[in-house]
Amino acid sequence: MTRGGGIARLVALLSLALFAGCTGGVAPAQTSVPPTPPSAVSPTIAVSATPPSVAPTPRPSDTGACPVSPMTVDRLLSADRGCFGGHDIEVMGWLAEPWGIGGYLAGVEPAWLGEPMTDVVQWTEPRGAATCQADGACHFAFLHFPPDADPWTLPLDRWVRLTGHFDDPLAATCRWNGTNDPKTPEQAVELCREAFVVSAIEDTPDPSSSSAPVHVDNTLVARITIYPDVPGGPGPPMVSVYADGRVLSPGWTIPGDETVPFVVRRLTPSGLATLVAALDAAVPPAGVDYPRPPGYPAGYGTYAVTVRRGDELVTAQATNASTQDAAREIVALAEHWRDPVAALPADAWVGGPATVVPYEPRRWYLSIWIPAGGTAVPGTPDASIIRPLIGDAAAFGETVGTRETGILRCGVISDGTNGLIVAMLRRAGVDTGTEEGAYRADLNLGKGSAVVASTPLLPDDGPACPADIGP
Repeated sequence: MTRGGGIARLVALLSLALFAGCTGGVAPAQTSVPPTPPSAVSPTIAVSATPPSVAPTPRPSDTGACPVSPMTVDRLLSADRGCFGGHDIEVMGWLAEPWGIGGYLAGVEPAWLGEPMTDVVQWTEPRGAATCQADGACHFAFLHFPPDADPWTLPLDRWVRLTGHFDDPLAATCRWNGTNDPKTPEQAVELCREAFVVSAIEDTPDPSSSSAPVHVDNTLVARITIYPDVPGGPGPPMVSVYADGRVLSPGWTIPGDETVPFVVRRLTPSGLATLVAALDAAVPPAGVDYPRPPGYPAGYGTYAVTVRRGDELVTAQATNASTQDAAREIVALAEHWRDPVAALPADAWVGGPATVVPYEPRRWYLSIWIPAGGTAVPGTPDASIIRPLIGDAAAFGETVGTRETGILRCGVISDGTNGLIVAMLRRAGVDTGTEEGAYRADLNLGKGSAVVASTPLLPDDGPACPADIGP
C-alpha cells in the first residue's frame, strides 16, 4: 500500500573526524558485523573476512589501559588501538540501530571496509536506560560487515557478544574512489585498518539481570486502517500491533511533532491479549467487505479491521457510506481502536502510555517514476548524484507498473543508504521535506526527468514493492 513518510534518522555521510562511533564526545572505533537470526542459525555464526592463515598476535593483559575479552563497548572505545593489533577480541553490548549520526561519505573502497555501516551499531546499553536517555548520553561502536554478510536482515534490540578484529588484512587494498575529500593511499589504508570487522555474533543475557535475551517478533497480529476515497489506494495504517506487544501508530498522537510519521509503544502481555480479543470477537470467521452503495457520491471513507488467526490475516472492512448495521459496527470498532491509548487503561502499556519512541525503519521502498517523452524539468539535479548508491536510476529495482505515461520502478534499500540519498539531495539543493528520511524529488536522467520517492517499510512488510506504490 502507498505509505508516505518515515522517521528513520538521517544517517548521512560520516566524517573522518567522527570515524569512531559515539554521540557523547568520545572518539570511538569503527565496528561492523551482522548478527544471525536465532531462528535460522546456531547462536554463533562465523562471517570473517580474514583468511584463517593469518596468525593472531598475542592477547594483551588487562592492565587498565588494555582491556581483555570480553570487554564492554566503553572499554573498546577508550582503549588504544595498539592493544588489539589484528587479533580477535570480544565485545559485549546492545545491538541496535543508531540515532543522531551525521557527517559525510568517506569515499573509500571497498565500501564494506572503508565506509561505516550506519544501519547496525553496538551500544553500551539500550536507549532509554538510566544513562542512555537521549543523543549524546551514551556511546556506540560502528560495525563493518564482510561482503558475504547480510546485516539488513539481522534481528536487533538485543544483547550480544561480538567477535571481531581491527587491522583487517584487506585494509591494504583500500583506495580513495575519487568522491568527497581526497585521500592519499596511505590515508585510505589507515582508515580501513581502524574498521572493526565482526567475524561472529552470539546472544548474551542482559548483564544487569539473569533473564534470557528477548527477541523482536515482527508477526503482525492486528491492524486498523482508515483512508478516504482518494486516488492511490490505502494510506498508512492507523494502528499496527505485533506479537511482541509493539504498537505502531501515527506520530500525531504526540502533539507538536509532525516530523515523526510513526511512533512505537509497547503493550504488556495482558494489554496485548485484551486488544486482540476485542478485535477478534468482532471480525467474522471469513472476514467481510461492505462497499459503498451503488451511486453513492464521493466523500466516504473505508475502515478496515484486521486480526491474525493462525497463519492467516482476516479482515472486516466497510465504508461509512454503508447502511447495514453490521457495517456501521465495523466503522465504530475501527474508530474506537484507532487510538489504543484512549481505548486501554494505562497499566496495559509497558511504562505507561507516555513511554513512546519514534519508529525507525531499517529498510525503505525507493520508487522511481520515469515519465514517457523525455522532457527534463528545468533546474533539476542530475541523477548521477545518487548513482554510487543505487547504480543507474533508470534500471534500479524492478518494474512494478507500465503505463502510456511512463514506467514505475521500485526496490528496497537500507536505512543507511536512504539517509545518504537524503544527504546528497539536500547537498544538491533539493527540499526533502520535514519528515525524516522521506522525500520526493525530480532528478535529471539525461533523456528526461525521473521522480524518486522513499516510503518506509513497516516491520511486517516484505521485500516486494506494493503494486500501488508510487512517488
